Amino acid sequence: MKINNFKIDDYCKNFDKHPFAVLVYGVDYGLINERTKLLIHNFFKVEESQASKLNIFDIETNNLLNNPENLEIEAKSLSLLNDKKLIKIRNANDKLIDIITNYLLNPENSSLVLLTADNLSPRSKLRTFFERHSTAVSIPCYMDDKNTILDLINKKFIKENIKIDKDTKELFASYLGEDRQVTLSEIEKAILLSGNNKTLTNNDILSYIEDSSATNIDELYDCTLSGDVERSFSILFRIQSQGTNAISIIRLFIRQLQNLLALKTLSQDNNIDFAINSFKPPIFFKRKQNIKKQLLSLTENKIEKILNLLSSAEVYCKSAKASPNLIIKQTILTMSIIARAQ
Repeated sequence: MKINNFKIDDYCKNFDKHPFAVLVYGVDYGLINERTKLLIHNFFKVEESQASKLNIFDIETNNLLNNPENLEIEAKSLSLLNDKKLIKIRNANDKLIDIITNYLLNPENSSLVLLTADNLSPRSKLRTFFERHSTAVSIPCYMDDKNTILDLINKKFIKENIKIDKDTKELFASYLGEDRQVTLSEIEKAILLSGNNKTLTNNDILSYIEDSSATNIDELYDCTLSGDVERSFSILFRIQSQGTNAISIIRLFIRQLQNLLALKTLSQDNNIDFAINSFKPPIFFKRKQNIKKQLLSLTENKIEKILNLLSSAEVYCKSAKASPNLIIKQTILTMSIIARAQ
């Protein structure tokens, strides 16, 4: 079953009759995490503070492929203390199609199988299966567009009685959207910035942007590609202390480098300054000189090499017993070495 995009959040919060299996996939790691939490709490009908009491069995896809019988065994083995069970399958892919198909022939009524995955193409067998099945649900998680971001800002600001004009709100929205968790975190910080008078001006937003997590990640990215490892680690520590996880940082880096590749192509037919000034989404004026240096110093081959490194780092971060904080530090060090290499 495929849920319309504008109905997804309401569905995650309020489904009455739970499906037997749900596939949550996409490019926005923060949104995947948010919707997964909503599904879990809705299934168990509990508040987030009670999450430690939930009956959840967590399994990696590769482990399940090696022991396919574990899905049915776990789904049908309920706890004496909880009449529901959730089986969470991480890093799902098309290799699971036979296991999921067989399970849904005779599913357990009291269990929910929840799969999470990276982006799946329309040709993915697993995605297609979930979209067409009557008792399974497919939930995509793509990066928020401008209207979605404005809607998130409006809901939070209305709830907190924050006063802000339309232009200032759109300025704020233009710096958000790479990751849902980062976006929500930035909105909460802006609410605190409004102070006792509950008002945000254009100058407030501009000064805030210069000191926000999103801008800190931009700074981390620029320092890393300039080869300043010591300063990069200092910024990384600051970002992580604010609650931004390693995978979010990696995905934001990937987006930045994809934009750099697009700028490379654009600057082949135009001069570099024109390409930077006309790029969409707009580049913050304080970063333009750094972006220009990156365009001049990094070849397409180097950019592709760093993108491959980041993709591998994301996979390692998701593996069992991984240490994401160590992985992101090593990745930043290697990125700096590649960037400085002649």
